[in-house]
Amino acid sequence: MNLRFFFTMIVLICLCSAALAADPEMRACWLTRFEWPSMDETTCKNRIRTMMQTLKQHNFNAVLFQIRGECNTLYPSPYEPWGPQFNWTDPGWDPVAFAIEEAHAQGIEFHAYINTHTMTQEIPPDPTTPQHIYNLYGKPGSSPNWQIHGTDGQPAGKLDAYYWLSPGIPEAEAWTRQAIMHVVTTYDVDGIHFDRIRTPASGYSHDPIAQARFEGDGNPDNLGWGDWMRSQITRQLRKIYGAVNQVKPHVKITAAPFGICKKEPDGYQGSGTQSYYSWYQDSFGWMENHVLDGAFPMIYWGIGSAHPFEVLLADFLKHTGGRHIYAGCYSGQDYIAQLYETRRQGAPGSTVFSYGSVDFSRYSSGPYTEAAAVPELVWKTAPTAGIIIGYVSSSAGDPIVDARINRSGDGYNYLSSADGFYAMLDVPPGTHTLTALKSGLGGASATATVAAGQVVQVDLTLSTAKGFLQLDKALYHVGQTVTITVADFDLAGSATTVVEATSTTETSADSLTLAADGDQGRFVGTVLLESGPPSPDGILQVAPGDRLNIIYHDAFDGTGPATITVSADVDPHSEWIIDNDEPGFSYTGQWAASSQGSPFGGNKRYAYLGDGSSLATWLFEDLPGGDYQVDFYVNDNNYAADAHYYIKHDDAPSGGEPILASQNYQGDGWHRLGTFSFTGGEAEISLSNFWQGQGLYVVADAMRLTPGTTEANRPTWSLY
Repeated sequence: MNLRFFFTMIVLICLCSAALAADPEMRACWLTRFEWPSMDETTCKNRIRTMMQTLKQHNFNAVLFQIRGECNTLYPSPYEPWGPQFNWTDPGWDPVAFAIEEAHAQGIEFHAYINTHTMTQEIPPDPTTPQHIYNLYGKPGSSPNWQIHGTDGQPAGKLDAYYWLSPGIPEAEAWTRQAIMHVVTTYDVDGIHFDRIRTPASGYSHDPIAQARFEGDGNPDNLGWGDWMRSQITRQLRKIYGAVNQVKPHVKITAAPFGICKKEPDGYQGSGTQSYYSWYQDSFGWMENHVLDGAFPMIYWGIGSAHPFEVLLADFLKHTGGRHIYAGCYSGQDYIAQLYETRRQGAPGSTVFSYGSVDFSRYSSGPYTEAAAVPELVWKTAPTAGIIIGYVSSSAGDPIVDARINRSGDGYNYLSSADGFYAMLDVPPGTHTLTALKSGLGGASATATVAAGQVVQVDLTLSTAKGFLQLDKALYHVGQTVTITVADFDLAGSATTVVEATSTTETSADSLTLAADGDQGRFVGTVLLESGPPSPDGILQVAPGDRLNIIYHDAFDGTGPATITVSADVDPHSEWIIDNDEPGFSYTGQWAASSQGSPFGGNKRYAYLGDGSSLATWLFEDLPGGDYQVDFYVNDNNYAADAHYYIKHDDAPSGGEPILASQNYQGDGWHRLGTFSFTGGEAEISLSNFWQGQGLYVVADAMRLTPGTTEANRPTWSLY
């Protein structure tokens, strides 16, 4: 053997071993969007290349490289425009692809650094390509408006240098996740790193969407406002973690929370901002819920200061949840001392803010004299649990937001986003039952078998297995017919189904049979409201002012048997009034709006002398048959003395029976036209503009029908 060759190989092996002699340690550096971009491609590439070489030279092993600071990008995206660093236009090349290539060439992990909740710093031009989210959903007057809102319910505008996205709007969450997943699927990133993952202050966001969700299906655990807002960000991270792990499980998910989370009895007791309360940032909870692989808390204060670096780091290390805490050091402090303190406390690494203000020689001549590997994430390399993700949709294929999804053995209420997406982490290996429910839309169930390290997709389609019960009106009159509709997908193909009917007067339930309307599980039937004595099924005894209750016993509503009840009222009044404000009033010809007010509206109609060709018509629909007293309303004014009304009733000709009524000096109030018999259904009463007189006019205001006999409310009683 050639001895020179042998000794040369021994030296090389020793050098290589020495190069990685240090224990694994995260050695990262934040590199912001204010440090690397340039409009000139050559300049920009040279900067990026030099930065990666510098990190390698000084034994760093990861870079947190900012690619998206707002809802605009520093890479080509089909969803968001290029940012102001490139003058809002495509520079013709892909800086992020180049930066990843350069980082990997130096053995540096590339973590794509993304701001999640900042919409924009400066108002973007309009239009952009693609259109900026601010121009779509952030401008004043936008509906919906995705900006955070204050307690006054108004968009907050610019706060802490940015316009901010509301964490409580599912559509905004889905938008951000879509942007993140584009990066994950397009680029060979080693990690995704989040910043500005918060609100700018407490008291936000009381926007209409978030407020409605807080008061409804979006708050299944009835949380208080602060807890609910914090939960929105945690839920967002859970969905991102599940989505990323489905396509690239090796990608690391991290965030940069504020360095003070909240005071704890055995920890930090200073006066600094607590992000848990002030910014709705539950960074301890993120770790304990495993929605991150690691956190880089921004502990930007010195050792022994008013906000002691060592105490704040210790607070975070009490809440790792078995994941990694990497100390976030600041170049404005003694970052080398902070790094040694990080090691002393046993943290698996650190990062420094930021590249442009760091003296890298202090690292390579001190703590980083040797290279080190990035620490292993054992929950990724040797997983003991799985993940379930999926989408919840309606039977028509539409995504469902805030469907509640549960897993057997897990008491947490998962919620679907605007695109229907949900994610469950830390699922034990085995077979699990999933259920999904959404009020008013039904339920779904499925089983999922999960192995350790596996991501299983289970899509859930809500069906109308939860029956729907509907009445055609909310208010009825004695003598009217109630139309009842049941929709229950479980009964598709059946010929009939049954409901029960009760009222305040008739409390013993009537059984009503509804017939199938098609073969898709829709059924329709009726019940007649009567004021007579107790009656057979099909007629329900009621009195004015009663409450109706229609009851459907659903064999399965997504969770099991259920009773569904809908209610309506019987009009307590014995008269029907139509004012000219209501849909039943119509007029033609030269009728004009009156400037004189009345108890029945200031928009009553009047006409001067005419030829009788113009009519004001009151149309009464669903009128029970019987005798009615007919009255009209006028003010105390000098109106026509011989106005012609036309009553369409049983014995009237096709145009209606003409009734001459004086409107002259009648006084304010109702005035009788007479008593007439109506067969029921529709009834018309018209007023003509014809009058042979001078100086006066004909007035159309309100019309009233009052039942003249009890039998008027029971037109078909004798048939049963």
